[in-house]
Amino acid sequence: MQASGRGPNARRGRFSVVQERLARVFSASFRRLDVLGETIAPEIDILIVAAPHVGSINEDAVFALDQFALRGGRLILLLDPVNLPVAFKQAGQREPATSGLEGWLDHLGITAEYGVVGDFGRRHRGAWATREALGRSPFLPLIHGEGLAQDHIVTSSEQLVVPMLLPSSLSIDEPKQEEAGRKVQVLLRTSEDGYLRPEVGIVLETLEFATPAAKERKSYTLGVWMEGPAKSFFAGKPSPAEARAEAARKAAEEAEAELPIGGEPPTEEAEAGTAAGSPDGSLPAPEPESAGDGDEGGDGPEDDADAPAADGPPRYDTGTLRMMVFGDADMVADYSLSRLLAQSNGTGGLDLLANTAGWMAGSADLLDVPPQRPKPRPLEEVDEDERSWIKLLNLLAVPLLLLCIGVVVFLVRRSQGA
Repeated sequence: MQASGRGPNARRGRFSVVQERLARVFSASFRRLDVLGETIAPEIDILIVAAPHVGSINEDAVFALDQFALRGGRLILLLDPVNLPVAFKQAGQREPATSGLEGWLDHLGITAEYGVVGDFGRRHRGAWATREALGRSPFLPLIHGEGLAQDHIVTSSEQLVVPMLLPSSLSIDEPKQEEAGRKVQVLLRTSEDGYLRPEVGIVLETLEFATPAAKERKSYTLGVWMEGPAKSFFAGKPSPAEARAEAARKAAEEAEAELPIGGEPPTEEAEAGTAAGSPDGSLPAPEPESAGDGDEGGDGPEDDADAPAADGPPRYDTGTLRMMVFGDADMVADYSLSRLLAQSNGTGGLDLLANTAGWMAGSADLLDVPPQRPKPRPLEEVDEDERSWIKLLNLLAVPLLLLCIGVVVFLVRRSQGA
């Protein structure tokens, strides 16, 4: 198994907790990737890619993932379009991060929608904490109960609660899946009170964001399982390395075609000799010395083109896809698993990822979700009318209580005087 974090922009230790958990259970190795190469070692059968970013995902990496998936590898993608660094930027700079996998995922019929998803259900608001305050936000949704696919083994636990932080909705192209003959199953979704907000900030206006109207709320997909036939994103096209080699070959051919007869550009000495021997320039330049069979001859790119290609891994144009895609990597980030948030929201994201990897590895021992902390029980939200009555009762309760006591005292003294 191989697990990878994001590239140069990754915070050190952002996924250290999940790495320790997986390392205890599996023979897993981890790399902090700057650039994923064009090939993935054949001994790797499960690959977890957490928070892919254009800094670590280029064309070579896309080709590597494409070929890994088609050769039978099992892939877990934790997308991360919106995270805390993005959310806390100034309003005009809060653009979702680009993973570099958009084109490939679109080819497979999956799109991470622009914006951030919240869940305004009363039991689905996750806790946020700072040194100064503690509160709950719909944009830290808790996925549990009906939000988990009860007919899939990794999400069928009644105890599982998956806390997410600024997740992105996943859109499924159903016609494309049917045409390919693939099975796509939704594993995680919000309640029917889900809401997609195009603005991605988590500043005060987000934490205090007003409850959207009922007609604006619906359930949003946050995690899917895909399995079935797939065609390579690069089918009928050269690999990125092949494309670069071909471009270099053509550039060399064009450069060679521009050379004068003889295969070498005229030297200053040759130009001087020609000028001396033929003032009118009518005589050809002297023939250059033959390069013979030495290493410095004019063979150049033609010799390279005739040389046999180096042996490489087999190329797959079709195969069977087995892939999990989640719309949030922060569900297993260290700050989401910190003591303050874990006590309120639980560690279900970590349990979900560990059990997903265990299921993909075929280990039945890892399918039971470990006992968790009690489910968070936030105060029930009240509407405006109820809130007004509560405020009024708070204002009148003490005066009414004092009035009742005064009446009782008056009646008692009156009865004693009688």
